[in-house]
Amino acid sequence: MSLFSYSFTPTIMTTSTQTRKRFWLKQTPVVSTTSRPTCSTAPPDDISSLWDEALDAYKNSLGIDLRDDSTALGEQLARCTSADDIAAALQDTVKKFGDKRKGKKAAQTVRESLKSIVVGLKCLLDIGAEVASASAVPGGKGIFIALSILLQAAERVTARFDSLEKLFQQFQTYLTRLCVRMEGNLGSEARSLVVNALVCMLRAIMLATKIMGEGRIERFVKALFTKTSDVQDIVVELHDIVVEEERLAVAEMVVGMHEISVNLEDLRGTVDRIQDEISTAGRLCDARFDRLEKLVKLNQTPKKPPSIPSRAPDSGVCMRQAATELCSVLSMFNPEDRATVQRALALIYSLAANAVAYSDDHSMESVITTCLNPLQVLATFMPWAFAFVSLFAIWRCIARPLGFAPGRIVLVDVLGKTFVIEDDTFMSWERTHAFLVKNFTDC
Repeated sequence: MSLFSYSFTPTIMTTSTQTRKRFWLKQTPVVSTTSRPTCSTAPPDDISSLWDEALDAYKNSLGIDLRDDSTALGEQLARCTSADDIAAALQDTVKKFGDKRKGKKAAQTVRESLKSIVVGLKCLLDIGAEVASASAVPGGKGIFIALSILLQAAERVTARFDSLEKLFQQFQTYLTRLCVRMEGNLGSEARSLVVNALVCMLRAIMLATKIMGEGRIERFVKALFTKTSDVQDIVVELHDIVVEEERLAVAEMVVGMHEISVNLEDLRGTVDRIQDEISTAGRLCDARFDRLEKLVKLNQTPKKPPSIPSRAPDSGVCMRQAATELCSVLSMFNPEDRATVQRALALIYSLAANAVAYSDDHSMESVITTCLNPLQVLATFMPWAFAFVSLFAIWRCIARPLGFAPGRIVLVDVLGKTFVIEDDTFMSWERTHAFLVKNFTDC
């Protein structure tokens, strides 16, 4: 199982003893072949920057640069040539820790058999200490207390290993969850928490490496005289980080839901506006379709000429009398006006013939209608002709001004004084002044 899914770019580093290929983070994701979710779906820039920040924070906190070949873990990483080698190096630390703790097969069997005995013996020693104290056995309580302390120290060593293994399992679970979390964007607060968690993981790996370098007696003596647990501190710190991260995720979820709600409200307003526009456009389209249907029906209906009732007189006497009266009216005009009226009457007669023949282009139908039905044409022509002659006579009777006479104007007042006004008399102030002086000096 791989803890990370990265690809690495090599950097050649030359030392005094040998040349090593050192592989660090590259901006290219690697597809994991395991069934566990990997970070291959996360943005490579974020993964690389988070890991670099964790290494920097670890260096600033403990003064150890894991990118240095002098450290045990750094030496392992320096020999790596691929992403799988990096993951194997980290996993190898966990495996060696487990093997170191289990010991040989025979020791494992004895340890499993003595585990229940140690627990019972501890309880018995605690009770024995109280009994020895109550019976006033000289030095009895001290012996029982010393044995109890030794067993408690052994328990603390075991608890330290248990906590460290549990911590590694928690880190594996956290990394799996982090790979899924990296599919979304990380804020500055969440990014800081992730960096702290990665620093805890590095500290745990370094602690496991340090524990594997200690002997059993050294670990027992340290547990005997020290009650503090550095592993438990990392467990508590990781738990606090996970809790804070979950709370921050809930807060970000609330903010995101609020933003979604606001966007939905805006979207609802936009949808309502679009629905109104669509409704208005639908009504306009319906009206235009109705109008189009009416036009189509109107075009499909065959056009029939309107029936005009015949206004032909019963006899030709009335026609002759009307023609005689029209001619007598025309004789009253001067030759110029008579010629104008005659041209207008000819146009009116042509229009009457076209109206009777239902022709708009002055075709032969008008001529045929005039020849075949002259009384109908005359019946249409006479009212138009008399109306035109009447309007023309009224127009000629309207008085018009004669206009302005060119040249000078002579004014004679009631006293007989004559004033001669030329065209340019009042063209300027000088001419007006001269006219007034000339005519009104003697007054």
